[in-house]
Amino acid sequence: MPKPWRPTSCDQPYYTTWAELAALLGQPAPYWFHALRDRDAIAAWRLGAPPAMVPAHDIATPVTALTELAADEPDGSPAAELSWYLAREVRHRGHASTTRYIAELRKNAADGFTSRAK
Repeated sequence: MPKPWRPTSCDQPYYTTWAELAALLGQPAPYWFHALRDRDAIAAWRLGAPPAMVPAHDIATPVTALTELAADEPDGSPAAELSWYLAREVRHRGHASTTRYIAELRKNAADGFTSRAK
């Protein structure tokens, strides 16, 4: 384990590893990728809790407004069709992004990835 960092000034970076954080917690450290950040799941997390299954979603582009607009439009409405298309596209991109990031996390974990805490 690396020596603890001793501050000499406030603008020095602090480096730690996931292994060090896991040792402090006594179990693997939780990590919530941005598309998997479910407020209720994060608030409910406790030491020893099993991994949570949460849907991927784009926090920058929520789909609720799109699906509500589509639901309020009459069948066959161009606005409804476009809203449904955009909602599906946002969800698809969120899923694809999350899948890529999980694969990257697994690779980094296998390679002994070091996290840099800010």
